[in-house]
Amino acid sequence: NPWTWVSGQGWRVNGTGAAPSQQRLLSPVLTASGGLFSVDARHFFDFEAASPTSCFDGGNVKVSINGGAFQVLAPSSGRGYTGPISGNFGNPLAGQQAFCGQSGGVVSSVFEANLVAGTQVRLALDAGWDDSFQTPNPNWRLESATIRLGDQVTPPPNVVPEPSTYALLGMGLGGVGFIARRRRATKA
Repeated sequence: NPWTWVSGQGWRVNGTGAAPSQQRLLSPVLTASGGLFSVDARHFFDFEAASPTSCFDGGNVKVSINGGAFQVLAPSSGRGYTGPISGNFGNPLAGQQAFCGQSGGVVSSVFEANLVAGTQVRLALDAGWDDSFQTPNPNWRLESATIRLGDQVTPPPNVVPEPSTYALLGMGLGGVGFIARRRRATKA
């Protein structure tokens, strides 16, 4: 079953259980401004786990840089991947790190990369299932994602004033003093 939008819940996806399958949700192409690129995803998952540290079914986040192949992007903070997906039952994501088991509610996972300004980025949420199916519940639900395209840092401006700046400042202060003196003389 493809990723679907459900109002009030976000994007969600379920496996079919009929055969090994994979579903991908793609972002548009994004252009980084340079510096730290980050994605803070709030999500819920309920995939079939093989053990507490490995998966039969699961999902992960991938990134494509400048049109290259998609690569698994590991969470840098928050909820991390549970473990690798088993290669024994035909899951198309076999061997890849993934979220699986039960998240126990909505969790946050943060994904980060340092990118040069102008870098083209595309994100993918990939979900994969083997040839059996455990639960009819939504296997993965993305409630929200905050994407930061970078924090291009430029050097601070030169803060030493030019001599002409001092001359203009002096003339301005002199003018203000002259006007104030004239006002005092007029009131007297």
